[in-house]
Amino acid sequence: MKIKAITMLMVLAVLASGIAGCSQAKGDNMVQVMKIAPENALSITYFDLDAIKEDPDCEHRYDDMRGSIGSEMWRNIQISDISGYAIIGVERGTLFLQIGKYDIKDIRNNLKEQGYTEGEYRASEIWTSDIFGMAMAYTIIGNMVICGDKDTVEACLRVHKNDEPSMYDNKDVKSVLDKLPAGIFHIIIKTISERDSIYHGLRTGGFSISNLKTGDEVLDIKGWFKYESEADAEASLEDVKDIGEGFFFSADVDIDVQLKGQFIEITGEMDIEDF
Repeated sequence: MKIKAITMLMVLAVLASGIAGCSQAKGDNMVQVMKIAPENALSITYFDLDAIKEDPDCEHRYDDMRGSIGSEMWRNIQISDISGYAIIGVERGTLFLQIGKYDIKDIRNNLKEQGYTEGEYRASEIWTSDIFGMAMAYTIIGNMVICGDKDTVEACLRVHKNDEPSMYDNKDVKSVLDKLPAGIFHIIIKTISERDSIYHGLRTGGFSISNLKTGDEVLDIKGWFKYESEADAEASLEDVKDIGEGFFFSADVDIDVQLKGQFIEITGEMDIEDF
């Protein structure tokens, strides 16, 4: 079924993260990430590490993430100094973004030791290196550190300077994000090319997962998909149900889908241990 390609895009975004955790706030950080992501980004997955750490049901996920985010590059940086972590899917690969209160001098020293060269692009700081024949880069923007291929990092800097639009400027993406509640994590996917028109007019979609009641061992799922028209949305109801269930792999989930104009609303639950 062609709709499975969308499921794979969502799965790849989660696999790139290595793990998901628990948070209770969409907050300003998710918007901050969307405002720095290029408009043609395919997806954004965001984890609120502060909220993960503070949720008693999710402490084990926070401990797992300490290992997955830590690396030689950040050996002088405490994981507790990183408040948010995002994976931005782009056509050329993946951007990784961290939001925190760490000492920028430590990051610069680490980059120097790893062989990166400091430079400037659009009056902003950029660090570059050639890794296995690929030009890679880091940039530091306020409390954000972004890394990925050099061309896409430079695109983020053009967005930062308001020379190019961001993913947040896409009205379809913003309309879905505005409907998503506070959650464990958020993922936004966007159709951006003519090949995606085969999916019954799907424009964009997103999921959040919430731990609304501490101690009940259940996670709450909420999703919204936006279509060109109500007719397109109605024709896709069963496919979206398949996407929701496939997104959570083999976990035992109960997904309900409802038509809401040109949107489809997705609601469900899953056991916290299955996540």
